[in-house]
Amino acid sequence: IRANATENNSNEVQELANIILFVDFADSTDNFMDNRRDEIIEMYNGTSIKSLSKYISIISNGKMLVNNYFPQDNGNTIETYRLSKERSYYNKLNEYEMIKEIVNNVSISSNINLDMNNDGEVDNITFIFAGSSADSNDVFWPHKHNHNNGSNVNGKGINTYNVHNENSIFNELISGSE
Repeated sequence: IRANATENNSNEVQELANIILFVDFADSTDNFMDNRRDEIIEMYNGTSIKSLSKYISIISNGKMLVNNYFPQDNGNTIETYRLSKERSYYNKLNEYEMIKEIVNNVSISSNINLDMNNDGEVDNITFIFAGSSADSNDVFWPHKHNHNNGSNVNGKGINTYNVHNENSIFNELISGSE
């Protein structure tokens, strides 16, 4: 998540949108988000200190609020987007192509304000991929990257995004399981 480049010295609360998208691959056999809907929503929007929204609010002294959105949530489960190719294809430096495919195929409501800081770009997108990652050279290793407005969602360019994988979210330090 990135804040606007200008410092917020006033008492004004800055709000940012974070779109969370869940992705598996052509060679996936099931939905890695089955039975995890409540856990992921709590992780991002919950009231505990481990929640992203709560954490950002605390460290910013209430000056920044993160609004997390789950476009693939149907109210009962989260339906992952299945990429057109196998995982190994995208792990060969095809990250740009992969991000473009996802955002061109996952419907994100035009009722969501994706640009709460009014800089012309989607504030942030978080991609959570099925599986794990063996090392930092893996495309699916957790990282922040820039898409340099190579795609857009509802007329807003995509720049900053974050990549996580199923293991990093549910089994490692991010979730506090270790």
